[in-house]
Amino acid sequence: MSTNARMEPAVLVSSLDDDGSDPRAKENTGYGVDDIAFASLSLSVPVLPPEILHLIFRYLVPAKTTLYNLCLASKQFKDIAIEYLYRGEVRLHFDQDVHPEMDLDHFLSLPDTESKTIKGLFISSFPERPSRQTVKAEIMAVKLKNFLLKLQPDQLDTFVLNGWGIDNYLQYFPGEPFLRQQTGIRKVCLPLASLFWSQGASERVLTPGIFPNLESLYVSDMCYLSHIRDVWTIIEDKGETLKSLAILCPLGSQLKSFLGYPDMFSNPYTFLQIEVALKVLRDLYIYGFPNLGRFLNDCARNLIDYKILRSLRLEQCPRIESLLQTICNIEEMPSLKSLQLIETCSPETFETIIPRLSPLETLYIIFPREQNLPKYDMIKYYHSKTLRRVWIEHKNSSYVLDNTVRTIKFKLPPDNGYDGFFLTSWPLLEEVALGIDLVRDNRPIILPENLRVLRIVGTPRFANGALYEPARDALAIAKKHVYHTSIKNKQPRLAVIAFFTLIPPPIYVTAQHPIIYLVDYVREEDKLIPILRLTDIGAVRWLFPDMKIMEFERRDKPWADDDGSLW
Repeated sequence: MSTNARMEPAVLVSSLDDDGSDPRAKENTGYGVDDIAFASLSLSVPVLPPEILHLIFRYLVPAKTTLYNLCLASKQFKDIAIEYLYRGEVRLHFDQDVHPEMDLDHFLSLPDTESKTIKGLFISSFPERPSRQTVKAEIMAVKLKNFLLKLQPDQLDTFVLNGWGIDNYLQYFPGEPFLRQQTGIRKVCLPLASLFWSQGASERVLTPGIFPNLESLYVSDMCYLSHIRDVWTIIEDKGETLKSLAILCPLGSQLKSFLGYPDMFSNPYTFLQIEVALKVLRDLYIYGFPNLGRFLNDCARNLIDYKILRSLRLEQCPRIESLLQTICNIEEMPSLKSLQLIETCSPETFETIIPRLSPLETLYIIFPREQNLPKYDMIKYYHSKTLRRVWIEHKNSSYVLDNTVRTIKFKLPPDNGYDGFFLTSWPLLEEVALGIDLVRDNRPIILPENLRVLRIVGTPRFANGALYEPARDALAIAKKHVYHTSIKNKQPRLAVIAFFTLIPPPIYVTAQHPIIYLVDYVREEDKLIPILRLTDIGAVRWLFPDMKIMEFERRDKPWADDDGSLW
């Protein structure tokens, strides 16, 4: 509903005289009784109570433009809309074509009493095309600097700078003096290369004592050897407070090249060493570190206590097999609940460690393109009783799961039934990600009976001229799921089917925005019929705040919850 349509009743209601009568009824307007009737009708328009308005405005949280318009409509609407406009958080996303100018202008105009409520600041830039410096970007950089300077010392609890295009908007960034003023920050995401490049000092070192209350550190571009020193400086006094740590080393960076040469570790002075032990670290995410085991052994021997680690995510970390086989067991990591190995682990290592781990709740396993096929049945045998979310993918092609997921096993008497990979033995499994080729033909795929969220990944094969039709594929998935759950006399719980797929050239380069369907069910003639509704990620976040598998990328907000978890 548009803002104008919602405000029409307010225009019709007229003001009253002191005696409570309508002045328009006293005038000779030429309409006589009809005019009086119109005034009576206007006065009868109901005014919604604040509780109902809060429910409506809460639903409009993803639509910021609508909330801005409501702030201009009336004082009552403004008082309510302000609460939901940022609710303690400000998210600014910069792009070449779309800039948050309205957001910046709005927050710059806020009085100090209202701007003080901002506790979380999330600034990101992920342009779909290669970014470049423009006049508009420079204007946005000035406004961003003014907005940051408007914040009070010790105001922020969370601060995020993220994205491969963010350096175009940091040329006037206040720098370390601003960060040092915000002593209350518990969660911070910093692109060290972009941040220091904007200051004209790529070799600049952070000084000790910054972020004294830090609980979660997310370094999105650790590119140079000097950045190792910067990270050590930040965490050297955080042994008793730091709960989650993420370090990303981008492809093509100088540091990644250095780590890729084993000879670099023969010189004890190549990498700066650190003696601190992170005694409460529970979540660890490392991206792009070759020879990670040797690096930790030579430079940070006591940094990580694997016995208290709850979540371990390693992505594109080659030559890590020895470290995995050493730490991935119940003796070394008894508290581990989430294991995510993305293009890092070989099938042989996977088959070795999966029986030795403590029961997992989350398992993401994505094998590199050049690897062989692992034994996926081991997942079901050792962890199916406790898993809540599973991601299984092979970069070579998603159809490698056919024999495992599609195989139907008929049981002999006295069972007199049939089983499949997902049909039984998964009592808690609610979120699954699978390759798209598993759902693009008429062969039945059996999904977990308690499944709520299904994410389709991979690259579709266009064999025999087959078209990519997400709506048709999603409806086929839902119908087959209804059929298999009805055989077991259970109601389907599948509520979300999402396509995060890559379309190869020349059809399209990549699917930048996911295609997401909500699944509803209606009963017709004693049959349950699934119905699809196209939606977006914002609605899914609202309906399913606890889901994790849809937030795998997490660009603007890199943490899974307010505690800074990386799950």
